[in-house]
Amino acid sequence: MRDPCIVQAPDGVFHMVWTSGWTERGIGYASSRDLITWSEQQYLPVMDYEPTAHGAGLRSLF
Repeated sequence: MRDPCIVQAPDGVFHMVWTSGWTERGIGYASSRDLITWSEQQYLPVMDYEPTAHGAGLRSLF
């Protein structure tokens, strides 16, 4: 897990995203209501549609 970012939605749920490697074309995602108990981690393939991508930077998501 690299470069984690946590934001709280209007409904109170915390959402965390992170990068998982320099060449991964996706990001990690998990959510929590209390910052202690987290959902199962998911891999979101946000750049799989771009075969020449060499990473999925979070900067482009926010």
